[in-house]
Amino acid sequence: MTTRPAHIAMFSIAAHGHVNPSLEVIRELVARGHRVTYAIPPLLAEKVTEAGAEPKLWNSTLPGPDADPEAWGSTLLDNVEPFLDDAIQALPQLAEAYEGDEPDLI
Repeated sequence: MTTRPAHIAMFSIAAHGHVNPSLEVIRELVARGHRVTYAIPPLLAEKVTEAGAEPKLWNSTLPGPDADPEAWGSTLLDNVEPFLDDAIQALPQLAEAYEGDEPDLI
């Protein structure tokens, strides 16, 4: 039995430490013939393109790698809140990016 290649969408936190570990999985999925899209901010788009995925660009509000550590705050809640705020503002961008190009798997 032969199955058709799937459109697989990857979503990750917009940070090198979250994206980098996924790249080998992306390469393997592409090598197996799947179409992989990766929701990613422009700063990280080249990495996912090199892994064979098609970037679906969105803009993150997380402090960047060169940001002052103070941008993350000093309490646990301060450290969690940027991720929640980023997810909330990302949702409409991601819905638009995937409109008419819904994945088979996420």
